[in-house]
Amino acid sequence: MSTSAARYHQRMGGTRRDEFSARTKTSLAARAGHRCSNLTCRRLTTRPAWQNTEEALNLGEAAHIYAASPRGPRYNASMTPHERKSIQNGVWLCKTCAKIIDAEEAAYPPETLRVWKQHAEAGAVRDSAAAVDQTGLLLADIVAARELLLSFCEAWQRNEPSMSFEIPFAVRTENSLKYSSDRVNAYHREIEPHIARVLVIARHILGSSHQAIVDLESESTDAHVNYIEMRECARNLQQLHSILELR
Repeated sequence: MSTSAARYHQRMGGTRRDEFSARTKTSLAARAGHRCSNLTCRRLTTRPAWQNTEEALNLGEAAHIYAASPRGPRYNASMTPHERKSIQNGVWLCKTCAKIIDAEEAAYPPETLRVWKQHAEAGAVRDSAAAVDQTGLLLADIVAARELLLSFCEAWQRNEPSMSFEIPFAVRTENSLKYSSDRVNAYHREIEPHIARVLVIARHILGSSHQAIVDLESESTDAHVNYIEMRECARNLQQLHSILELR
């Protein structure tokens, strides 16, 4: 339950709440990287106070996964007071998302909030290992690699040797095989190093097990085979770009 919901509950004569300690709230915020844990929000929850140059504003809340009191959202009667106010029962959110999860309890079950918390903490670990401008540089590299790949694909496909039946079969076959071999060699020389660079940096930021990394690794392995695989690899690059833009 968010702080605002707690105040309302107390005004309505609610029973004693199992509140988080100040230390628990501080730890929840830090473990989430001071960002909202909602995967579609990820808003920064602190900023400088403009009028007081020595202070910072807190824009987040330590929300209960299972309610702190009986009439709260997602209340679990089997939990002890100690369990309700433990850090395991908390998730760090911006003030807006903290209100939404309580107002729309059915849409945000405990399982969803735990997944948010897990991903937010994993993201904070990855962010701590990345330079401030590393994601921005990677986004530029992805755009460049994707545009280069698509241009390569279009140029080589446009210049495919003629398969006209007026040309003897043996000649057509020889021309096609040579062109295919030249294209593969050119791909390894001109395209592969750019995608390899993207993968190295992306693994550092997102982690090797991230699905976008796994998909790009798999597709880039076969992208030299034909034009369909090249375009699918370009699609995976765009998907990776979209994920990184949300960080």
